[in-house]
Amino acid sequence: PENILLYRHEKNLGKGMALQTGFRELLKSHSPDMIITIDSDLQHPPEYIPEFIHSFEKHGAHVVTGYRKRDLRIMPLSRIISNSLTSLIISLMTGQLIPDSQCGFRLIDATILPKMHFKEKRFHLESEFLIKSGWSGLTINSVKIPTIYHSEKSSINHLRDTLNFVWLVLRLLKERSGF
Repeated sequence: PENILLYRHEKNLGKGMALQTGFRELLKSHSPDMIITIDSDLQHPPEYIPEFIHSFEKHGAHVVTGYRKRDLRIMPLSRIISNSLTSLIISLMTGQLIPDSQCGFRLIDATILPKMHFKEKRFHLESEFLIKSGWSGLTINSVKIPTIYHSEKSSINHLRDTLNFVWLVLRLLKERSGF
């Protein structure tokens, strides 16, 4: 279609850099009210976008995240554990209930992006974004969406990614405290 712009990094720079490039290029050429992010692995049904918009408009949310039901029949146990742990930590850090901090299906108030500065380049950018949004006093809501997993093997290493998440949290706490 004519209205789709595709930006590609010649080398895989990670999801965080892909999101930052997309945000930067979109905001350079357009003035959107909101931006929807959705992972390309077909785990998020786009027909739920109107519910995200409703939460944005009716409840004044600055960020709306998808919330996948944690169902052992669908979601691998390792994902349930790591997602529950990171969601709990981010909820405590932001003072807001964030039931699924790792869901890539999100709506973002486009006016907040120019004020945000990120250091993460990989997928932990999404956690950094939620934490910094909460610390900035922005409202974060969630919309329930179905849990969809396909048969492909995940490349996620939960131990490594959990350790990287811990380093992110420690770095952000250090930055916030001024040390």
